[in-house]
Amino acid sequence: MEEKTIKGRVIKGVAGKFTVLSNDTEYKAFARGKLKNDGEIRVGDIVEMECSNKINVIEKVYPRTNSLIRPYVANIDMAIITICASPKPDFVLVDKILINCKHSNIKPVLCVNKVDILDAELKGAIEKDYKDIVDIYYVSAYTKEGIKELEKLIEDKVICFCGQSAVGKSSIINCLLEDRTLEVGGLSKKTERGKHTTRVTEIIKVAGGYVVDTCGFSMLENIDINEKELVTYYPEFYEPSYYCKYRGCNHIHEPECKVKELVQSGEISQSRYDRYIQIYEQIKEARRKKYE
Repeated sequence: MEEKTIKGRVIKGVAGKFTVLSNDTEYKAFARGKLKNDGEIRVGDIVEMECSNKINVIEKVYPRTNSLIRPYVANIDMAIITICASPKPDFVLVDKILINCKHSNIKPVLCVNKVDILDAELKGAIEKDYKDIVDIYYVSAYTKEGIKELEKLIEDKVICFCGQSAVGKSSIINCLLEDRTLEVGGLSKKTERGKHTTRVTEIIKVAGGYVVDTCGFSMLENIDINEKELVTYYPEFYEPSYYCKYRGCNHIHEPECKVKELVQSGEISQSRYDRYIQIYEQIKEARRKKYE
């Protein structure tokens, strides 16, 4: 085999060894020079390789549309935020992921799994908080309800499933796969927290697109913004903000705040607003500790 240049996407990386997919062919490759350094190549990167009968070497990484640290991936089109009835949804985490999606220019989708055990009260709470914020899909990895709709979402896109453990991310992906399955972890009865099962980040080709099977419990949780910027990540605050007494109102302690008025009247979700204050204080405290 004579040497040739091939362009492809990194679909897996372990200990400096990478799998690159190009035209349905997988290549095992190493990185040359400064690209050997940790963090220089991420799963999802579009790269250029020099290939020969001896070794395939990644020589170039093309500019990214976005990149994440947790999970450590690049060029994500859509994040499917997955929740379910059990374990109990962590809506603070959901809101943090929504913030990070906007910050990273990733389209978010809220996926409610285990719809076969979803009660009307929880569904109503989800609808109240999110129906005007993000597209919501109801699915069941057990009954296969809603899976076809997810297949349509994935086509021609790189998708990242994210959320708590044990909500069924791997089970949903298994419903989408044709010729392989992912290890599925159970829910610890003692703690009702998911057991970690996914240890290697990789991209799986499925349903005409790619799914990133990611590792970590609270993926996309870290928020790299100033607390005063946080308000710009809440679309339901946009229009009311123009009617606040003070420009740059944070909608927390300021008087004559239109956002707080709408919260009190029920036009803006009280629970979303309470979580906004919680996240605001967390970001503020993290920044204070950083510069102590």
